[in-house]
Amino acid sequence: MRWARRLRDLALGESATCSPEIQRELAGYHLSLQDRARRMAEHAGLAPNTTCEVELRSLAADHERLADRLGKALAERGIKVSTPALREVGAPSGPNHWARLVEDLESIRQARSDLLEAATRIGDTDPSLGELLGALSRECEAHAVRVRGLIARADPQALD
Repeated sequence: MRWARRLRDLALGESATCSPEIQRELAGYHLSLQDRARRMAEHAGLAPNTTCEVELRSLAADHERLADRLGKALAERGIKVSTPALREVGAPSGPNHWARLVEDLESIRQARSDLLEAATRIGDTDPSLGELLGALSRECEAHAVRVRGLIARADPQALD
C-alpha cells in the first residue's frame, strides 16, 4: 500500500482491511494456513515412526485451528474466505522425512514473518486484527520450535 493511501485512510478513519489488496492478502494467509495444515497431515502419514506422526498430526491440527481463528476474524469484517482446492495426491513433496520436515519449517518461518509484518501494518488501523495476527505469528514461532525438535531427532541420511 502506498504511503499516501495509508495516510488518507488514517485521516478518514477507514480500516486498512477495506482495501481490496489487504483483503486478498489476508485471505491468502488464511488459505496458506489451511494448506500448510493439510500438507503437514500428509507428511504425518509418511512419518517413519509413531512419535513423529503424532507430533505432525498435532501441528496440523494446530494450524487448522489457527486458520479457523483467522477465518472467523475475517468473516466478522466481511472478508470472504474460502478453502483451498484439494491438491492431487502424488509424490511426497520431499525425497525423505528430513527434507519434508525442513520444508515444513521453512514454510512456518515464512508464515511467521508474513503474519508479523501484516500485524505491524494493519495494527495501526485495526488494532484487534493486528493483535490477532501478532498472536498467530507467535504461535507459528512455537510451531517452528516443535518442528526443529523433530528435525533434530530425524536422521537426514535415511531414505523412506
